[in-house]
Amino acid sequence: MRALVLGLLAICIASCATRSTYRRDPSAQEPQPYTVQAKFYGAHSVSERTLQRTIEDYLLDLSLEHEKSTLAVDATLDLEDLYRSRGFPDVQIAHRFERDEAKRELAVVFEITEGPQVTASMTLRGNEAFSANRLVEFWVRTNADVLGIGDPLFVRGDVESFAASLEMFYKTQGYLDVTVTPPQIAREPGATSAEVSITIDEGRPYRIGEVTIGDELAEALGSESTEAIRSLAGSVASSTVIESARTMALSRLRSSGHPTPLVRLGVTADVEGRRIDVRVFGDPDRRGRIVEIEVEGQEQTAEWYIRNQIAFAEGDWFDGTAIDRTRRDIYLTGLFQTVEIDHEWIDEERLRMTIRVVEEDSRSVDLLAGYGSYEHYRGMVRFEERNVFGTGRRFAVEGRASTKGTRAAATITDPHFLGSRTRLTLGADVFEREEPSFTDRARGLTAALARDLGGGFKARIGYSYREHNGSDIDPLTNLEDYTQGNVFTEFKFDRRDSILYPRSGFLCELQLDADDPSFGSDVQFTRARFTASAYVPIHREIHLALRASTGALWPGMGSDRIPLQERFFNGGESSVRSFRESRLGPRDATGSLVGGEFRNVFTAELRVPLRRLFEAALFMDAGNVGSDVTTYGLNGLRYAIGAGLRIRLPIGPVRVDGAFNPQRDPGEDEWVVHLSVGYPF
Repeated sequence: MRALVLGLLAICIASCATRSTYRRDPSAQEPQPYTVQAKFYGAHSVSERTLQRTIEDYLLDLSLEHEKSTLAVDATLDLEDLYRSRGFPDVQIAHRFERDEAKRELAVVFEITEGPQVTASMTLRGNEAFSANRLVEFWVRTNADVLGIGDPLFVRGDVESFAASLEMFYKTQGYLDVTVTPPQIAREPGATSAEVSITIDEGRPYRIGEVTIGDELAEALGSESTEAIRSLAGSVASSTVIESARTMALSRLRSSGHPTPLVRLGVTADVEGRRIDVRVFGDPDRRGRIVEIEVEGQEQTAEWYIRNQIAFAEGDWFDGTAIDRTRRDIYLTGLFQTVEIDHEWIDEERLRMTIRVVEEDSRSVDLLAGYGSYEHYRGMVRFEERNVFGTGRRFAVEGRASTKGTRAAATITDPHFLGSRTRLTLGADVFEREEPSFTDRARGLTAALARDLGGGFKARIGYSYREHNGSDIDPLTNLEDYTQGNVFTEFKFDRRDSILYPRSGFLCELQLDADDPSFGSDVQFTRARFTASAYVPIHREIHLALRASTGALWPGMGSDRIPLQERFFNGGESSVRSFRESRLGPRDATGSLVGGEFRNVFTAELRVPLRRLFEAALFMDAGNVGSDVTTYGLNGLRYAIGAGLRIRLPIGPVRVDGAFNPQRDPGEDEWVVHLSVGYPF
């Protein structure tokens, strides 16, 4: 230890001695860098901030090498490219220097002659096999106007790239003799529009001629698989179809016991006959039978739980499809970071399969805070354990609070109830919520079974028991305290491209529930609710969101004994937005809201992306509430016309919507503003 201390001390002394004796020769010191700035004259269509950001690296280099004039030349070229990419083909930029040697300051002055911004119209000629609408998708272009809904901007580089993309596309579709002429551009000097035409000589498509399969592969594949591959003969010789000959052979070999087949393609073109002959050859490798299955890497998760996800068994021939399904199912449990499935040869025919997993952290704590136009300040805390005792079961507790109420809930979920694909959820909750016309307090239990049926279709069925204790309710016409025994069924068909930010697809939801004394309920009624939403792309990122929602309940013992809490209300941040929360609907003689036995909501919303994270919306809502289900219909619809601004965040959009009421009744607001998180639908 003493030697180590003395050694470190010696190093420190030597270091200090070196610094104390070092003197930099003043003549060898680097000169003080110049302060460099850029000045822009004539820039009307592009912000100075954007121009500055485009050339900031050159300015930094000039501060160190102020005599290197080529840096300014390169900066000028980049600025011209920026303008041309925004539809200014005639832009001309000159530069000059302004120096102050005494202050060591350098200004690079850019004099910009923008010229007009030019839009382009595109005409395709000679395309018979594919429509112009399909082909123009390969044209990478920017549209004019702030909202990006104007005509395409004329950018010569994009037009030339489009022609090259067309030729490549045609060849991948089997049109190997295609020729695409360079773009022909017609534009008068100084004009703000250009006409672009591209002529395509498609030629005849090549077709797949003879499909041959090597002897070794044919023997391993069997007659059924070889015939399926040979049936590709006569198809248009697109790259996708040709490649499918290889992928079919590969997939069928892996599904029939061959873990590592090698499959290759040989392609021969017959120009005169306009056909492509395909040869499939390779080495099928050994065929193996699984005799052992091992599971490794789990620390918290029970081995039997992982084995329940395995789609193959000892004694089976190797099956690549079953291997892939097993890997997917283990990933979908949400418990593992990685899942690897390897095979090892024990001898010439027997295989040992090893499943290696790396577990995720199964516990999480989430804290959320927000603000809504009705609830005002609100927050949530949630704890979840996703692997209770290593069984894959989940336990969660959460608490929510706002200025309008509180809620606490606990749930336990078995995602593979009785070893099936059915999910069992048991839950308990207690809550208090203040609505505009009443306050509801309740506590209860829920049990539900849910299953993903594939293709975006999900189903759920269950039972809930809840005791309600209301207040601010007229006891002569409504129940303040009651017990609810409810059997419910839910169906969902979801084909949206995104849950948080849908741009295309649709969502349909149907909910049916019944309260009856035989289920332990004090009240008796049947209720149905249905919502359909569609998301229609209009232009690139612009899309139209549409919604139709309806609901009705049928009393069993008279509508006057249906609790106020179970009736339909309308209005608010996610329904008819010209009304505040639940303020649209029938009222009694005192003016209090009493809800109804049916309601409808219709919405059309145009969503337009702005710069960066912002999005604008124009919308129209319509909705009603009816007192008696026997008069169900669209009478008495009320409307909202408005606009909104959204900020797109990872948790969903934060939105501000302002809505105008075009047919106000006395006491109603003319304008209502809502602030919330998430789309209204």
